[in-house]
Amino acid sequence: MSIMSRLTRGRSNPREAVRNAIRSGPLPLPTSVPTADGGRATIPADGRAARAQTVPPTTAADDTPSWWERRRERIGRQREMRQRDLAEREQRRAAAAPSAPTRPNRGANATAIISGDTIEWAYNQTIRYSSVLVLAVSFIDTMVSLNGVWPTPFWKIWTMSLYAIAGGAVLQSAFTFFEWGNRKRRLSLAYGVPLLLDIAFTYYGFFLLFGKALTQIFTTLATDALRTTSYAAQALTVGSVATHVSIILISFWFAYYPEQTLVS
Repeated sequence: MSIMSRLTRGRSNPREAVRNAIRSGPLPLPTSVPTADGGRATIPADGRAARAQTVPPTTAADDTPSWWERRRERIGRQREMRQRDLAEREQRRAAAAPSAPTRPNRGANATAIISGDTIEWAYNQTIRYSSVLVLAVSFIDTMVSLNGVWPTPFWKIWTMSLYAIAGGAVLQSAFTFFEWGNRKRRLSLAYGVPLLLDIAFTYYGFFLLFGKALTQIFTTLATDALRTTSYAAQALTVGSVATHVSIILISFWFAYYPEQTLVS
């Protein structure tokens, strides 16, 4: 059946004509081709056979995916890419985030009532706030040193002179700033001079508050140790020296301790 006859069978319906042509099988191979001089040249039989082998016949079943299948495949690839990106983002976030504290091993100590992490947290908080309290006492001692006397009662700090309160706050702030700023150069004057001034003002404030009581306590202890009243003068000297040394050591600790705990 020729091509024209296949198409004319469904002339009233072009789609039906194409469908009938496909169902009729592959078209027959031509036996001749036109030449340049207007004639036709006959194609050998072996040439037609080779062409029939290389050109696959047209079949009704088309393997080309439809538009819907291509769209579904494209959506699937996009979903996989999004999931891969989310997984990589979560991995980067987990690597950048600090590791969570390990939970205590209950199997090793089943009778424990508190975890080691809780104890460490409580210890750190105690050190932090005790250091803040020590620093606050240093500020108060500097204010009292400028005021010359402790208020009565001693906890009514607000009743002192405003000049002493303001001056003490400014001086102690300067001492603390230079000490903390030069903590890595402790042999320099920029660190040593503010530290000595800090110790001196703190010492004087403590001596005004505890000096007499400590001197009496140390003198009594020295007299009891000597076992006789003939060494009363020596006992008084020992008590005074012990008082000054103890207050100086306490003042040094008050000036040095906050720097070690509040500055990283």
